[in-house]
Amino acid sequence: AVSGSVPKKLVWDARPIEEGVSSYNVYEKVDNGRQPPFWKRIGTVHKPNFTLRKLTPGSHVFAVTAVSKFGESPRSSEMVVTK
Repeated sequence: AVSGSVPKKLVWDARPIEEGVSSYNVYEKVDNGRQPPFWKRIGTVHKPNFTLRKLTPGSHVFAVTAVSKFGESPRSSEMVVTK
């Protein structure tokens, strides 16, 4: 049996070695309609990609930050994934 839920992957353009990045934080924008939207960290990775599992149907908005010895960068531009 083939499952219909194929994991989607976020991939972003980065040069971690040159940029001195030790890891990336991945955030999802949570907008449930009951409160103002907020960003929730959903993972930390060491390579510039992140596999999204268990996505619910609909549109999801993600962003990443880079972490280096100088701290955490501002969030990237938003990436929208639709399931």
